[in-house]
Amino acid sequence: MLNPVIPGVELEKFKHETVLYKEAHNDQLFNISIGIEANGLLLVVDNESGEVKLENHERNSFEIISENLSK
Repeated sequence: MLNPVIPGVELEKFKHETVLYKEAHNDQLFNISIGIEANGLLLVVDNESGEVKLENHERNSFEIISENLSK
């Protein structure tokens, strides 16, 4: 489940979460976390391709769920 975000309201939280995500991924931002699913998987967007994926960090795996945010 994704919660709606009003533009500009939760920017500091997003920045903090992005820093934590980067630290957990060897200081790399190949993906940006944009939410979390009810089952605990992260919803991420690939910075190069724009693909939307579910990330299982424990298994180091990704499942592509959309080619981009508009589909």
